[in-house]
Amino acid sequence: MRNLIKADLCRILKTKMLYVGTVIAVAVLVFTILRSLTSAGRNATGYMSGLNSALDGFIFPVVIALPVFIAVFSHELTSKSMQCILGHGLTRGKLITSKLLEAAILLAGIFAIIMIAAIVLASPEYSISSRQMTNGIIAIWLRALRFFGYICFSAMIMFIANSTSLGIIVCVAFTLVLRIGFMALSRLGGIEVYDYTIDGLLDWVYKSIEAGGPGLQIIPVFLYIIAAVSITIIFFNRKEFEF
Repeated sequence: MRNLIKADLCRILKTKMLYVGTVIAVAVLVFTILRSLTSAGRNATGYMSGLNSALDGFIFPVVIALPVFIAVFSHELTSKSMQCILGHGLTRGKLITSKLLEAAILLAGIFAIIMIAAIVLASPEYSISSRQMTNGIIAIWLRALRFFGYICFSAMIMFIANSTSLGIIVCVAFTLVLRIGFMALSRLGGIEVYDYTIDGLLDWVYKSIEAGGPGLQIIPVFLYIIAAVSITIIFFNRKEFEF
């Protein structure tokens, strides 16, 4: 499995859209923080406001989560690569796990760059406390976990429907449409659906940590992801391939 991940990553890292997306994400982060520092004041409040605004925007999902999903999964069902890999003895469960690990590694690398950019922008003159900086870093990695959740659920739909195109459409829906829809439904319809989604739960995790709490809402997030991966493996094990 390690050899598969290594080989896949060597191929995936040649994908230009990953680098374009990372550059855009960092540029958005820098611009949003600098704009906030200008409007809200060159202090900790201005810095944290800009950081949170950048992370909560709708540009990050489009330029990070979607390119990662496409890079990892776009050719898996349309090519014969899966058949070749399975023909060499790798189990289907390990194949799915390796693909999701690749997505996690890519997200970790991208968000490590974003974290470094955020730390570089945190000038000592802003008087940012260690707790505020820690909260900011936690917010960055919670966003990475959110995107990993999007990818896991999109992969689940892709394998169940046996359609790469549908998986990409679902990923677009997660990154652009569903969050807005669930938020609108919660606010206008009085139905607290959003709070039980990955987005809503991770928002509560951050609020809890920011208030000094343990952020236990992260537990159902991991359960969601485990359930998505388990369902994906179950359906993939039933899939018939033409060799």
